[in-house]
Amino acid sequence: GVGDVFIVAGQSNAAGYGDGFIADRTGKVAVMTVSGTWKLADSPDDLPQGMTWGSPWPILGELLTTAQHVPIAFINVAVGGTSTEQWLPSGALYPPLKDALTGRKVRAVLWHQGETDAALQFTTQQTYDNMTAIINQSRTDAGWQVPWYVALASYLPPGWLTEEDMQRTRQAQKDIIAAGLALEGPDTDTYIPPSMRWDTVHFGAVGLKTHAILWFDKLMLE
Repeated sequence: GVGDVFIVAGQSNAAGYGDGFIADRTGKVAVMTVSGTWKLADSPDDLPQGMTWGSPWPILGELLTTAQHVPIAFINVAVGGTSTEQWLPSGALYPPLKDALTGRKVRAVLWHQGETDAALQFTTQQTYDNMTAIINQSRTDAGWQVPWYVALASYLPPGWLTEEDMQRTRQAQKDIIAAGLALEGPDTDTYIPPSMRWDTVHFGAVGLKTHAILWFDKLMLE
């Protein structure tokens, strides 16, 4: 049946890399496989890299389909360890995002990224300008005003970066939202603490469920 398709982009906590795959239990949530076909999100087989480990998206899909009574699907083009610089329209990571948008009326792009920008000490303006270019080009290529949700995400363990590094990235994300370029996604820095991260960076089982719930809350406010 007709439902909602979401594109997921960003870095590793968008790609997945969680501590164990958590399946959808409704039979109404699908994911685009690495071979470009659709499959139910009931097993990790043939899913994009990272989702095979575990991700919030089957959980989010289950929450959404239960609440809205429509099928839910995800196209996940996120790549671990990547900066906004690599996602620019001139970069290597942008074409899969463009392809995912081509010929589709998706519900939204869900963007969770920022850890690498913070670690590389990007200025607030640099991250803001990069995100503006990515979002605007995606809308030009899609031919319509694709909704974007941008999460507040910058956390890496102590010793990897400073609080000042994280705040520069978070401010850029807040500025993108304040400018009306994107809707507000979840604040995973605040609500998914280190205790919910199995390797201090990626989400454990509780963190994955929390991540999904935080996205659900934001999407249901639309």
